[in-house]
Amino acid sequence: MKIYSPHQTELWLTCPIKRRLVKAGYRVTLAGKRDLAALLGIGWAAGLAEYYSGKTERYQKAIAAMEERRKELQVPDYLRAQADAIPKRLEAGLTSYADPLPESWRIVEIETPHPEEGNIRPDLLVHTGSELVPVDHKIKINDQSSREGQIGYQDILRYRDSWQMYHQARLCKRLTTQLPTAYFISRTVLEPRLTTTLLTFPMDEENYQRWELSAERVWRQMEKEDEGVEEPWQAATHHDQFGPCEFYDLCYTYKYHDHLAAERYFIPEGDG
Repeated sequence: MKIYSPHQTELWLTCPIKRRLVKAGYRVTLAGKRDLAALLGIGWAAGLAEYYSGKTERYQKAIAAMEERRKELQVPDYLRAQADAIPKRLEAGLTSYADPLPESWRIVEIETPHPEEGNIRPDLLVHTGSELVPVDHKIKINDQSSREGQIGYQDILRYRDSWQMYHQARLCKRLTTQLPTAYFISRTVLEPRLTTTLLTFPMDEENYQRWELSAERVWRQMEKEDEGVEEPWQAATHHDQFGPCEFYDLCYTYKYHDHLAAERYFIPEGDG
């Protein structure tokens, strides 16, 4: 059985057809809010990788990683101001970043890919003194998710028991034979003032075992589609917090006719 990364798996769980399109090389050329959020995240991850490596060029690395993706996109006029603000936001965040990890924790790995686990690449693997645990970096421009004074309430709902959480726990178990007792998110909010909070997500053995059974069924289905044994199906919905799926027009307006979709999408060679 082939194992797939959390990114690939979550993409398939969102829509198997969308994953096939991405895997084939289709991509949007006109940026949307979803793309700007991704640019910020790409830059932030690259910058913090430099930070935890003890290097000083974290801003330069963040901008380089962000620009590598941005050059593939056309930014519409109504989003240009937001796109142009990303470098300044990255600079402000990386300059003022305060490490939320306890001083006693030891960094073991920084964005290290693991081919045996589908090339999963945790932002950090950290040893707490008693166990190996995963830490992920998340960044938000502002915090509209507090409830009754609880920091990151909506993010807690979003990431608890997530696929990423359990797959990174599976990696730690593979490396040490011990399931971690928790998964951590270093959550930074840039505005109105920069704050970084370490969120803790307890790990339950029984819930993990149920996830693993589900994961193996999903990965087998993904492998069948990649081998051409079965065809992917379409998702039940085509809209998320950012708006319509970026491939909605390719599927429903242009009906997969590449010559019609070429104005809005990059079409891989050999398709048509």
